[in-house]
Amino acid sequence: MNEKAKKIMDLIYPTLFLLLVVAVSVTALYFVDRLTREPRMANEQGEANRAVSVLLERNGIELPEGVSVDFKPVSGVDGVSNAAEVPGTDYVILGLNGSGYGGEILLMTVFMKSGNLVDASVVTHSETDGIGSKITTEGYMDRYIGYGAETPIPSSKAAVAPEYLDSVSGATISFNAVAVILQKGSDYARQMGGE
Repeated sequence: MNEKAKKIMDLIYPTLFLLLVVAVSVTALYFVDRLTREPRMANEQGEANRAVSVLLERNGIELPEGVSVDFKPVSGVDGVSNAAEVPGTDYVILGLNGSGYGGEILLMTVFMKSGNLVDASVVTHSETDGIGSKITTEGYMDRYIGYGAETPIPSSKAAVAPEYLDSVSGATISFNAVAVILQKGSDYARQMGGE
């Protein structure tokens, strides 16, 4: 083999090896995703169900004996993944999602059919620990409660009450993401209420 052919082969072999490694890795990731998808979805559904229970209990909303919240998937509405009316009340429970700084944020929320936010809980998120993850701290969602119908969900630092400014600082993208997600929920709750 001449020197030129040897140099070409020296380039081709590592390239082929890297392509083989990539192909094996992609295949392995595909199968791991397939194997873990159902348990991950069940875990997420369990987290959502726990969030609904906590939200209802925290707000003194009791379901009649034998009645459950019947979630329906919502398609074609940006940011709203599922919705349910709480039987015999003016409350709706919405599963909402949107993009934060670190990835998807999933919220479980209770709204009045007027669009006012009653309560919200973070189900899952990928926000930065210590900064964007402030959205999971107790009381964080308080800044949004009572907004949505007459007054839009606060979406800027200027619209936030002074006692909440510290938790917005450094986490502006996460704050804005939650505000956008909740405003979409408020709009959808009003639609469910016929407005």
